[in-house]
Amino acid sequence: MKLFLLRAGEYMLKKGTKPFFEKSLRNNLKRSLGAYVHKITMLDGRIYIQHKEEYEIQVESILHKTFGIADYHLAYTSILAMEHIQTSITELIEEAGLEETLTFKVESRRANKSFPHTSYDISVLLGSWLQKSHPNWRVNVHHPEITIVVEVREQVYVYLIKNQEKQGAGGLPVGSVGRGILLLSGGIDSPVAGYLMCKRGLNLVAIHFHTPPYTGEESLDKVKALAQGLSGWNSGKIALYIINFTPIQLEVNKLSKGEFTTIVSRIFMMQIASKIQEKEEAKALITGEALAQVASQTLESLQVTDALSDSLILRPCIGMDKNEIIHFAQKIKTFETSIIPATDCCSLFAPKHPSTRPKKEEVRDLISQCHLGALIDEAVDSAEIIILSHTNNLDLIQE
Repeated sequence: MKLFLLRAGEYMLKKGTKPFFEKSLRNNLKRSLGAYVHKITMLDGRIYIQHKEEYEIQVESILHKTFGIADYHLAYTSILAMEHIQTSITELIEEAGLEETLTFKVESRRANKSFPHTSYDISVLLGSWLQKSHPNWRVNVHHPEITIVVEVREQVYVYLIKNQEKQGAGGLPVGSVGRGILLLSGGIDSPVAGYLMCKRGLNLVAIHFHTPPYTGEESLDKVKALAQGLSGWNSGKIALYIINFTPIQLEVNKLSKGEFTTIVSRIFMMQIASKIQEKEEAKALITGEALAQVASQTLESLQVTDALSDSLILRPCIGMDKNEIIHFAQKIKTFETSIIPATDCCSLFAPKHPSTRPKKEEVRDLISQCHLGALIDEAVDSAEIIILSHTNNLDLIQE
């Protein structure tokens, strides 16, 4: 029988709260894998997923994006007998289509001490058998091209490691530390920020500020595509709030001090996001801001934003340069969508010479002049909510 064998991630080090993290990961796997699997079992830091073979590609695609997993492998099972282990290894090698000439080693782990052979003996016996059955293979215990792993537990599991291609996403299970509100623009940075916070166990709810008719449907479609791209990392689904920000933006643009419109708009966005945060019982706001990348991200601007916001604001990209952020965007496959040309409200309404060193008192005074409480409530109440899922496209993978 084939199944996916997963090794749990860093939460295994959390002695007192390990059961809580295990439950979070199990629930995430059940939700994201759904009808693709027969059974999910967790035991001693291992997760065993008995999948429906016709959905093997889909299951692996989901596991690749599931936080809380250190690594995963497609394993063959065997009863506790050497000849059956050899049969399973033969099936594994045949399916992998390995080269006729390569270097290898056998790595054995005997958790079940009732098995008559030690870990060392298992490796020696199977290594000798493999050399006889594959005369062109050579043992290399330090830098092998493939490693055949044999885990002896209640039954035996055998799998291949080749170039570490089955590394898991790592991190903590999504949702295990709470929920966060991601301010999602159409740019490169905010999807990366969302991914990084998913990795630390936050479940995301996304907010996008739309300014029709100044920003069109192409801009909105781009953001929906980015949110859907993030959904796979967010345990399969993500809710996207689309906020009509036009009435507020137009009022802010009437300020006599035009150089402050960007930061004032930003703070009103934070106020709206805080109301969504309360509604969603979230614990923090998340932005893609990086220090000194643009005028609204100077130390002074960030300090004013924090001082005039009621929420905890997380900025996981704060110390990255643009190339580092692009690297992550390419890794999570949002980069190509992010660079599609489309007008966004931040650039559209940005002043020619924005203030880079705003004072808290001055900005607070400008905010008090706007009297936008009713418009903020209306923006929250009229928000369009879209649920996006990774399964929208997942079934096409196999075709």
